[in-house]
Amino acid sequence: MQDINIYIVNKRQNTIFNLTYETVTYKSNDTLLYIGATSKYIFIRDTKSNINLIFDKGNIKNLSITEKRNTKK
Repeated sequence: MQDINIYIVNKRQNTIFNLTYETVTYKSNDTLLYIGATSKYIFIRDTKSNINLIFDKGNIKNLSITEKRNTKK
């Protein structure tokens, strides 16, 4: 998986996501963190249950990923 990008630093994410996989919608929050993606998969970390969720992009109905901007100077 050489094309995966890691977007979690110290359990804080700099990416906001919203995806609908088959019929279930997942949104970024304090416990669901976007890890990254490959050409075929999206990776989400559930820190509450300590599991990684892996979504096949072929079954994703809706997807938005936005990078947070750091406003501190």
